Amino acid sequence: RDDGDMGIFRRAWHEGGDPTMIGGMIRRAAEQLR
Repeated sequence: RDDGDMGIFRRAWHEGGDPTMIGGMIRRAAEQLR
């Protein structure tokens, strides 16, 4: 399921807008998906 991972990354970028904070964004996206 690459689409799922890509979706999280895209959402993280849209929510944060910073590739450096991608880690934190991914964590937030994972919590939202939970």
